Amino acid sequence: MRRLAVVIAFLVTGLTFGADVLLELRSGKSQLLVLEPVDLHLVLVNHGTAPVSVALQTASPPRLRIQTDDGWFDCRSSLAICSGVSTVPWTRIEPGAEVELGPLPLLCPSAAVDARGIVKEWVEIPAQYRFQAESRLAAPAQSAGETSAPDDAFTGVLTSNTVSIGVNEPSGVDAQALAWSREHNESPMSWTAVKLFRSSRYAALALLPYIAIAKSDPSIVGTVIESGRFLVTRSVPDPDSPDGCSSLSGPDLARWRIDNAQRILREHPDFPYSGQLRLAIGINQIACGKGSEGRMLLRQVAGHSDTREGAWARKFLGANGS
Repeated sequence: MRRLAVVIAFLVTGLTFGADVLLELRSGKSQLLVLEPVDLHLVLVNHGTAPVSVALQTASPPRLRIQTDDGWFDCRSSLAICSGVSTVPWTRIEPGAEVELGPLPLLCPSAAVDARGIVKEWVEIPAQYRFQAESRLAAPAQSAGETSAPDDAFTGVLTSNTVSIGVNEPSGVDAQALAWSREHNESPMSWTAVKLFRSSRYAALALLPYIAIAKSDPSIVGTVIESGRFLVTRSVPDPDSPDGCSSLSGPDLARWRIDNAQRILREHPDFPYSGQLRLAIGINQIACGKGSEGRMLLRQVAGHSDTREGAWARKFLGANGS
């Protein structure tokens, strides 16, 4: 899956002058259904030829703004953000490397107001929205000893590129799932909704965390598979079970992941996380003894060199001599 990011260079003054450090706002999806989870990430990227050091523990919480028909507004966070404490005050970013900042404040207003005069959240209202982020990097207050600024220290205020995301009214089974969720005051991704509307995009998104493995270290996954620990018992959603879940392990768990990933790909050809599903299919095929099939699929995924899934597959295949 290609990350949607248009990078715009911004001049930042700091302890390191002329450093090509950019703040990139990335979205995994350019279009959402109403109440679909957003996939926004803020990343600090070193596009220069020399390493830089940043003090992440003293960076201000990222600021996110949304543009609606009524102008630009600040977004709020649902989390209480506290300054972190780290024994490593300066993080070194090598050329071409990046670090993710966050979490982003994703409670953003729309241009609409309900009957009580309350502004609704943007994911509730179909429209086209634009986002931009800002982050302030500062040196630690203590400037002696281990916390003193290194020669390649980078500080300053950075503003990201803008990202456009459209929110759309669902149709078909997705519309049925949304209508049911509103009537019962539940999420369209709740397990009850998944059981009732199994073929909806909302259900596919709810199942994704139980299938995807892209957040795991590919060099470690091979070792876990070889040790027999990859298919240990897991609780997974099961719409056919009375309580909505089942405990599976071994080949049964692999088949559950493969079958659900393949079904989602059939029912949703434009699913934004199709690359993650193909990765999961290949890895679970390898884990349950179908190594040739799994590696063939991973080599296909690895051919997409401009995606995170492609990079993951290449690293896995390289680490495991495939």
